[in-house]
Amino acid sequence: MATVRKRVRDGRTSWEVRWYDADRRLRGKTFKRQVDAKQFRDQVEVDKRAGTYADPALGKTPLAKWAARWEATQVHLRRSTQTRDRLLLERFILPRFGRRQLAAIGQLDIRTWVADLTAQGLAPATVAKTYQVMNKVMSAAVDAGLIARSPCRAIKLPESSANHHGS
Repeated sequence: MATVRKRVRDGRTSWEVRWYDADRRLRGKTFKRQVDAKQFRDQVEVDKRAGTYADPALGKTPLAKWAARWEATQVHLRRSTQTRDRLLLERFILPRFGRRQLAAIGQLDIRTWVADLTAQGLAPATVAKTYQVMNKVMSAAVDAGLIARSPCRAIKLPESSANHHGS
């Protein structure tokens, strides 16, 4: 169970939340306001009960670092697929998101990125494949417990002319 305790150092009051993560390691986070500490504590407890808890420290992992770890595990893919995914990562994903922390990438960031790729004149199929790679990277981050939810959800991709039937 997560707890909140008052801390006073050098005449300044802060509020510390302490809890055990899924690996039973003691974690802590400090807040300036008691109300923020209590809200965080409550959210940790809700997430732990729902099975969606992700250690906030792990969400600070830069996407480039996580993508390299993820890519090394993609041994089930054909060499040509691995090569294509690497190219899409290097050309379209890492320049935009490589330095960003996983937890700092939101759904609106992904929607804007897809719109920007489309505006650059990329073929709809290329936009879709690039998005699929990003989706696989972020979904694997959820599965590994680095983030609670993937930002790659409810994203509308451009329709290719082959899929559009003149409605």
